[in-house]
Amino acid sequence: NILSNSPTTAGAATTQATPRYSSFDVPTATIAFAGNLFKDYGEGHNLDYKVGFNYAKTAAATTTASQTSAFNLQDAYIQYNILNPVVTGLEEANLNLRFGQQQTAFGLEAQTTDELKPSINPAQFVAGLGVGSRQIGLILRGDLDPYVDYGFNYRAPLLEYAVGVVNGNGANQSDNNSRKDYLARLAVTAPVDYTSWLRELKLGVSYQRGVANNLLGTATTARDGNSDRYGFDLYYNHLPFGATYEYAQGRDDVFVTNAALGAVASNLATTNTGKLATKKSVGQTLTLFYTWGEQWLKSSGAGQGKYDDWWPKTYQPFVRLDRWDANTANTAKTGANVTNKLDIATVGFNLFFAETTKFQINYNYFKYYNATPKYRDLIVQFQAGF
Repeated sequence: NILSNSPTTAGAATTQATPRYSSFDVPTATIAFAGNLFKDYGEGHNLDYKVGFNYAKTAAATTTASQTSAFNLQDAYIQYNILNPVVTGLEEANLNLRFGQQQTAFGLEAQTTDELKPSINPAQFVAGLGVGSRQIGLILRGDLDPYVDYGFNYRAPLLEYAVGVVNGNGANQSDNNSRKDYLARLAVTAPVDYTSWLRELKLGVSYQRGVANNLLGTATTARDGNSDRYGFDLYYNHLPFGATYEYAQGRDDVFVTNAALGAVASNLATTNTGKLATKKSVGQTLTLFYTWGEQWLKSSGAGQGKYDDWWPKTYQPFVRLDRWDANTANTAKTGANVTNKLDIATVGFNLFFAETTKFQINYNYFKYYNATPKYRDLIVQFQAGF
C-alpha cells in the first residue's frame, strides 16, 4: 500500500522505531511461456502448452534480515483442442481438454487472469475459500451454440461448461489423501444479437465437491471431512456500462467437542475428537464500472491508418463492495464466538495502455463487525505485460 491510516509493525516488529503507515512493494511478478507442440491447420486439433512461474513475498518476517520471497511454478499444462472454432469457423462449438497444473473453473474472478481483474486486491472469498489456487488435474472445457457477428468481432456462446477432477490441495503438491475433488461449471449467455441491450448478460453456477484432512492438535489419526464450494455469478458488460456480482459459499467439516453442537468458535475442538460439524463461509462481491476509450473497439484497430507509435487507451472508473464471513455461526463482536466478518468498499480507476498493461489506483475502506477499528488505505499499482 502507498498510504494507510492503520499503523503496522509487520516485517520488523523487534527493531522498528515507529509504526509504518506506507510502503513500496513488488507484490507479485510472473513469467510464462505458451505455444503449440503440434498445430493442425486443417481442423485445429492443436496440442498447446503453457509453463508459468510466479514470484511473491512470503509471510512477513519478524526482522528485515529474515524477509524472504518465493519463486514457484504457477501454470504447467498441455491442452488438446478437440473442437477449435478459430480454425473451423466461429459458428462452431469449442471443446478442449487440459491436463496439468491450472486455474480451476469456479466463478468469474477466481479464473480471471491478473491483467483483466478490475481491482488490485482480489475478492476476499477467492483466498478465503481457496478457489483461486492452482490445482493439478484434468479439466474439460467447451461451449455450444455461439452467436457470431463478424462485423463487430463478437462471439457469444449460449452455453459454456466445464467439468474436471483435481487433487484439491493446491499447487505444486501431490494429493494428500486418496480422494479427488470434482468440479463443474455452467454459464448461460442471453441469446440476443449484438445490438440488444441484453448483450453480454451471462449467468453462471459453479460447484466443487472436495475432501479435506481433519487433523488437529496432537492427534495422529486424520479423518476425512467434506469441503464443498458453491457459487453463483452474474456478468454484464455492455460498453460503456458493466457489472459483476458473485456469491460464493463454503461448507467445511471441522472437529467439534460434541456432535450435537454447532461449529461456533467456542465449540471447535483443538484435538481430534472424531465428531464433525459443518462450518459455513459466505462471500459476496458486487462491482460496477464504466468504460470508455478505443482499446477494445475493432474500428480503432489495425488497418485504420494509424501510426506505429499510436497506442489506444481505455479509462475505467469503478466501485466495488466486497463482503466476507469466514464462519456465519460466529456473530459476537467480542468473546469466544467473535465474528471475522469484514466489508471492504473500494473506489478505483484503471487506465489501460494495452491489453496487458495498465495503471490502477484503489481507495479502500475496511469495516469490521468485531472490535477491530475501521481503517482506510490507498493502493497504487502499475502492471505491465509483454
